[in-house]
Amino acid sequence: MARQLGIGRGEAQDYIALYFSRYPGVRDYMERTREQARERGYVETVFGRRLYLEYIHAGIRPSAPARSAPRSTRRCRAPRPTSSSGR
Repeated sequence: MARQLGIGRGEAQDYIALYFSRYPGVRDYMERTREQARERGYVETVFGRRLYLEYIHAGIRPSAPARSAPRSTRRCRAPRPTSSSGR
């Protein structure tokens, strides 16, 4: 985050701490989601799609490209808009 915003690491950590103090439910949700992922081996979207996390029990964290892959995959699978001309 610090790199993306062009600020110091300490300032970025302060910003994150302030965010979670203002929105404690977000931290709780994230922790519950992590716990469920450890128990089940997957996470589930509000629409019921599952993302299986093979690495969750191996005690390793995937690289940045592996973490971002599900987001880019989700974008690719989005339905294409239809035109009003019926094509």
